[in-house]
Amino acid sequence: MHFAADEQDAAAVGSLLAAGVEVDAPDGQGNTPLWLAVFTYRGDGAVLSLLVKAGADPDRDNFHGVSPRRLADWRIGSDAAVHLGGLRSS
Repeated sequence: MHFAADEQDAAAVGSLLAAGVEVDAPDGQGNTPLWLAVFTYRGDGAVLSLLVKAGADPDRDNFHGVSPRRLADWRIGSDAAVHLGGLRSS
């Protein structure tokens, strides 16, 4: 899932989700597929939307205290945050 999210491959992400792959599994740095999708976001929100709809947590911090939502907020000139939906969890 991490590789598919990193590549912004919506078809692969959709197939993996349909196969039951865990949506919020962390990698060695605590980054979830959603975190990687935000990091590599290139203007198409399909992967971000798929992951959020499948239950990915946009407010889950990695081991460095950076959530996908915070990362999206830091990306100057990017509209990635609009695909993460909702309000911040408390």
